[in-house]
Amino acid sequence: MRPFQLISGYVFLAFGVVCTPIYARIIYIFISKAKYRKLECFRIMFQIGFVQILTAPGTIFAGLTHVLNFNPYGLTDQFIAVTVGAVKSESVLSALLALNRLKIMCKLQYPKIIDWVLLFVAYGYGIACTSLFLTPFASISYKPGRYLAQYDFTKPYTKSLVECGSFLSMVSYCAAFVIYLIVISYMIWMRTKSTGPSCRMQEKKILVYALVRFLSDLALSIMQNIFPLPYGDLQFIGSLFYIINCLFIPPALYLCISKTLREEFMNRKSHRRTRTSKTVFALTEKRVGQVSSVDYPTSITA
Repeated sequence: MRPFQLISGYVFLAFGVVCTPIYARIIYIFISKAKYRKLECFRIMFQIGFVQILTAPGTIFAGLTHVLNFNPYGLTDQFIAVTVGAVKSESVLSALLALNRLKIMCKLQYPKIIDWVLLFVAYGYGIACTSLFLTPFASISYKPGRYLAQYDFTKPYTKSLVECGSFLSMVSYCAAFVIYLIVISYMIWMRTKSTGPSCRMQEKKILVYALVRFLSDLALSIMQNIFPLPYGDLQFIGSLFYIINCLFIPPALYLCISKTLREEFMNRKSHRRTRTSKTVFALTEKRVGQVSSVDYPTSITA
């Protein structure tokens, strides 16, 4: 086993083991807090986070495959199949988030059925893709020392799945690109109007998150479909970029752009309330002590 293979395996394991609990806690906050659940954009972001967390087992087992120099019980191939389906679903959900930004920030209404169709396509293709890769009709494998999954095109449906997945991703990214151009143009136009209403800071932060995620997804799609990396150690860069894009960038963006979420993530509000209560109690005791220790003047007798 080459040292580079061992190091790359530990890098994959580190990202999978460290980033996944952090991301999972953020998603839990989105689910458990009513202020997030009631907003459609956060419901979409929760679903994006859910499918991205589904890539974590594939990341961890890919690392184990490199460290152990064999595929443990063939589980890596199965989890990589789940990862492929999750990545394709995430591209459609990202387009749905872009459409939500168009509706909220540009005040453009459209039929609700469009959202349901996109959700059906996202989950339908993701489930179908994963299921077929787990059958004899299509196959994907992951080997030690090879940093990207290998498709078995001798199977009848492998080529169709790869082509459909690439087409779905590119259409989703192109649609999101056009939508974000419209949103940014609209915001610039509204800024030139002194009487125009400004967007809330929260909406702008969500737009920043969506734009950064879109650009990273687009870069990955271009690297995979237009400028693929040659076989060898350079593929480690592409594989690592996938992992960072799914498990590191999203939680890092959430924690960077939202102070409230950072406090909830660190559970600081409860500690702050506790410290405030203790401070008030201490000040009250101090004031009571000061009042009781006052020396009142006595009467002067002749």
